[in-house]
Formats: sequence, structure tokens, C-alpha cells
Amino acid sequence: MTSSARTRRFAALASIAAGLFLLATVAAAAVSLTIGHSNETFAGEENPTTFLTHWQETGSLQGTTPRPAPTVLSIAAATPTVLPTANTAYLVATGTAGDEAAEWTFQETAGVATSLEIELQFTVHDIVGGAAASHAYTVYVETQAVAVGGALTFTLYWDGGATTGVTLVSQYEVSQACVGVGTCP
Repeated sequence: MTSSARTRRFAALASIAAGLFLLATVAAAAVSLTIGHSNETFAGEENPTTFLTHWQETGSLQGTTPRPAPTVLSIAAATPTVLPTANTAYLVATGTAGDEAAEWTFQETAGVATSLEIELQFTVHDIVGGAAASHAYTVYVETQAVAVGGALTFTLYWDGGATTGVTLVSQYEVSQACVGVGTCP
């Protein structure tokens, strides 16, 4: 084998090795960012957040948008929805009372930082009337300006847009704290 053939063969093997290394690195990074477990309450993924000690997703299920329809959460990082000191329901996006919905329950507990902005990202895959769709939303909430004395429950709804025939294929949620109010990524 000539010197140039050996060089080409070595270069090809090095390229393949580098490609496999890059693929393994990307795959490992993707796996390390996956948050989930297998005990979902409906077909799909339930993701309890582990980033925030005092703001935890405690459940998800397929439900119905309540009557009257709750307030829609802020989509502007500069003006997050300030959470009250009472258990409250909200919509992730606009909705109609009585529609089938994905429902997430969060528990905020004593010790949560005051006036902390939290970015919530939701992705829902559904089928309505045989049409599959994917929806992604980012909303912003701010914890109370005073310390809470006990656990509070916040129920968030994503409205499926129909009173019947909504099949929730999967749902995904990630919560993260922002550096300061109005400074979320």
C-alpha cells in the first residue's frame, strides 16, 4: 500500500471516529437533558421538575377546562403573572370552559424565594378529529412578594379546543428559575 493510500485510509478512519465521537457526545447531551419518568397519568410523559425545590409538578392528567375559564398566564417575561397566596387555576393559552384539556398540578411550598420569576415551557401533542398537531407554549409566573406559610396548589390547563374527541398523545413540561424578574431567557 502506498503512502498516499495509507494517509487517505487513516484520514477516512479518523473522520469516522470523529463522527462517531460527535454523535455519542450529542446523544449523551440529549439524554442528560431529558426529564421524565414512566408513571404518567395518561398516555404521554409526565415531568416533575427537579430544578426548583419549592416549585414542583405534582401531577398531570386529561381533564376539562373549568367553568368559568381561568385567567391566561402571561407570555411576556417582562410582565409575569404574579401568583396569589391561594390555590388557583390558570390557562396556559386561551381556552373555553368545558373543553377537554391537559391539566398540570404544581405545588409551591414554604421556603420558595419571594418575587422569583419562573419560566414554564409546555409541549402538547394531540389528535382532534383525526388531525395530529403539536403545540408549544412558554409562560411566566412570579412568586409572591411575601413568604408563603404553607403549600399552595396551582392547576394549569391547556385547552384542547373541543368538548369531545381530543386525544392527548403526549405532554412535556419544564420549569426553570430566572435570574431576576423580567430577565428570563
